[in-house]
Amino acid sequence: MIMRRFKRGVYSLISVVLVLSLLAACTKNNNTSEPSKSPESPSQGTSESAIPEKLEPLEYTFWAWGDTPPTVADDANDLVAKAVQEKFNLKVKEIYVNNGMSRKERLNLFLATDSLPDVVFDISDNTTIPETGKYAELGDLVKQYAPNLLEAYPEEQWKDAMYKGKLYNFPAVLTDGNDPMFINDIYVNPMGNWAGIWVKESDLKSLGYSFTSTKDLAKKVNETQTKPTVDDLKIEPAIATPDDFYNFLKKLKEAKPKVDGKDLIPFTIPVYLQPHFGAMFGLTTQWKYDPNSKQVSQFLGDPNAKAYWEYMNKLYSEGLLDKNFAIQKDDQLQENVVQGRVGAFMWAKDIPKVQESITQKDPNDSLRLIPLPKQPGTTFVGIDGVNKATFKFFIRKDFKDVKRLVELFNWTMSQEYLELITWGPEELGLWEMKDGKKVWKDEAFHQAILTNNADILNEKYYKYGLGLTKVSSKIFASTPTAAVNRWDWKRSYPFEVDSNDVVYFANFISNAGIQWNGYIGAAVSETSQLAPSYVSGEFQQQQSAKLFAAKNQEEFDKNWDDIMKAYNSRMKYDDAKKEMEDYFKSIGFEVQQ
Repeated sequence: MIMRRFKRGVYSLISVVLVLSLLAACTKNNNTSEPSKSPESPSQGTSESAIPEKLEPLEYTFWAWGDTPPTVADDANDLVAKAVQEKFNLKVKEIYVNNGMSRKERLNLFLATDSLPDVVFDISDNTTIPETGKYAELGDLVKQYAPNLLEAYPEEQWKDAMYKGKLYNFPAVLTDGNDPMFINDIYVNPMGNWAGIWVKESDLKSLGYSFTSTKDLAKKVNETQTKPTVDDLKIEPAIATPDDFYNFLKKLKEAKPKVDGKDLIPFTIPVYLQPHFGAMFGLTTQWKYDPNSKQVSQFLGDPNAKAYWEYMNKLYSEGLLDKNFAIQKDDQLQENVVQGRVGAFMWAKDIPKVQESITQKDPNDSLRLIPLPKQPGTTFVGIDGVNKATFKFFIRKDFKDVKRLVELFNWTMSQEYLELITWGPEELGLWEMKDGKKVWKDEAFHQAILTNNADILNEKYYKYGLGLTKVSSKIFASTPTAAVNRWDWKRSYPFEVDSNDVVYFANFISNAGIQWNGYIGAAVSETSQLAPSYVSGEFQQQQSAKLFAAKNQEEFDKNWDDIMKAYNSRMKYDDAKKEMEDYFKSIGFEVQQ
């Protein structure tokens, strides 16, 4: 799920998600006209408001997500930080990470040493940071000093970000490429997640499935400058249900029992994706509201949980699921996939590398993501629950000038800021105006940024805190940013997707796993967090094998009963469920007991 990506990845991924996750993925993009103003990228900056000429210089500390600090430009070269210092007289003093501790352990250490950072970044959690009593209520300041945020995230939508009826955070507003405003914008594409299964097109073809090849899809997108449609991406017959997928794996194993003298692994997943694979049966790791039954449940407490684990047992016992999936490392999984030993998989750490290995053997072959199958009669609500305020920034109430930080955060959503971090200041000499648009002055630099030429980019771009991937500004690493950059450089060139950019096409499929309607809810207390933490930790690592590896139905049933007895008592499931029922009621859903 989205949370796991951040926990397992480096901090820089968060920065990428905040701005790039919704843009055309890994493409050579562009636009032919000046972009219009949009709620996700308003044009006004704080420079237009009345900032006093002389401000006391202030520094702020920042607590990032994860264990790895962002890679930032040197202070002497960071042009974005310099602009902020000139405009707001603010500097980032220090960026803290978790240092191998859990989020809760790190917070407790900050509290014990009275050293809570001035600004805290968090994901989905509206309660933990405000509950410390140390952070400011920002609602009134936002109304007065954050017009860009209000335009992108009006007050009537704030319920997703509130704590006890008040706004304590400044959201980095998240928007999906399937939003009606952007549905026809070729440069704004949907987010993807885990809701799909990777296979090879050559395997689909050999087993009698028909589809439009990825190469032809890319050609159509580039020629028409339109996004691929569901109809474009379909395969026939559809692998629509768990039974369909089971039959696909059976046929694949029969047709290709060996690869280079080794047994084919029909299907593999990392052990930590077992809960997400369960979304086929309507399961979620977090708490789920079923809009059909109007009931609330969490993974093992879902009415379809046992059926899912019986399905897992079936795949495992028949040799369709990798016998080593529960103990393999991510690198081992990647190597098996790259070597072609895996027929279908849900995740690999380097998808472009997998695609490269496939095309080296056959330039006409390609990876292909098929939609996650769905069990008939269950309610699929997705895998990741998100809203516009999923990513949020909190400010200590005793910071000397909270208003100034709010104004800074507002400015990082402005055209002035977004153009600065994209193109650099005019005096840097990277761009020029041509036909009413900014373009790269040096075509060699344009090609370098298209091909991610690190030598050129490090010297001419990243070292200044520009760009949003390799090296960023300290400011970019520690402030919210608009989710859709309407002044991105790619819009100055014709959009082009590479036929090997399989992730681009996959996002249009796996976007179904993103839940925007509130049907997936994060825990609201330590009690309601017990079950999700157990499923993501002890259960998937230690207990799940008692189910998928059970040797017969009798053993399975006994193990299931033992696990559920412990789950219901140790996880305080009834109390937690009541809390979450009250939560879903509080956001407007009718709940049946």
